[in-house]
Amino acid sequence: MSIHHKQLVLDAFKQLIGEGNTALLDHYISDHYRQHNPTLKDGKAGLLAALSALQQQPRPATTTSPVRLVIADGDYVLLLLSLSLYGKTWAVADLYRIAHNQLAEHWDAMEVQPPVALISGDMAGDAAAGKTFIQQCYTAVITGAATWSAFFAPDYTGYYPDDTWMTVTQYQLHRIMGEGSLIGVQAMMVREGVEWACYDIFRLRGNSITAHWRVAQAIPAVMSHNNGML
Repeated sequence: MSIHHKQLVLDAFKQLIGEGNTALLDHYISDHYRQHNPTLKDGKAGLLAALSALQQQPRPATTTSPVRLVIADGDYVLLLLSLSLYGKTWAVADLYRIAHNQLAEHWDAMEVQPPVALISGDMAGDAAAGKTFIQQCYTAVITGAATWSAFFAPDYTGYYPDDTWMTVTQYQLHRIMGEGSLIGVQAMMVREGVEWACYDIFRLRGNSITAHWRVAQAIPAVMSHNNGML
């Protein structure tokens, strides 16, 4: 089922966003679509308005897919994207919940970052064990029992441009997803008194972290709906 959900999200992304084919909106999007992006209005009508506005933006010079990584776990699919938009390069985390073979709910965060390379290589791993390990990592960091560096493999590579993320200890976990050696986490982070929607992606080898990506966006006080950002 997760494989089917992954392909469904990729197809919807290609048709609705990549090709601007809004005639397929009813095919891919639930009538009960719930939006958490703070700037977009709720529901299918809000999404249609956003897609119509996006079509007015200059098309990128290249047609290469912006999708860098996909994690599918049950009814949830998490995408990591690298987009050129509004004259800047953005890292974007897109999370979808699938219901009845349609996209039923959407969360995201976006942040100006250097371009993210396609994430490839061996993805094999025990996702269930990986999710448990990452849960234990957060618990240790939150309680002060350990720092993130205690869980890094000797060949660890961090792709988030700001290393000070490792000093943050205030998190409220909302969801942990896993596929193979890749674990995705949706959380609320508090940094210097500001609440952030935070998406972390870890690549594991056994009980160690070999790579890390992050997208974080400050949660605004006023949104276009009452659904919250998380």
